[in-house]
Amino acid sequence: MSGIETIALSDVAGAVTFSGAKSSDITTVTTDSTVTKKVQLVSMGSAEGTINALGATNEDGDITNDIAGALTLNYIRLMRLL
Repeated sequence: MSGIETIALSDVAGAVTFSGAKSSDITTVTTDSTVTKKVQLVSMGSAEGTINALGATNEDGDITNDIAGALTLNYIRLMRLL
């Protein structure tokens, strides 16, 4: 797979392992409070990556990875307009 830039994790209720061994161009992973089980990112290579945690996160929704390049973790507050 190529050309995939973002993996958006949502409603994860069972453990997930994603292998980037046959993928390229992945730069960003997003997660939110609906990710309630462990996510493993394996064989992700040496490129730089970003994980964006959108709004509240769930303590049980751990993300582990083996990204060999620089990794940036952003916590992004979601605001509601009234």
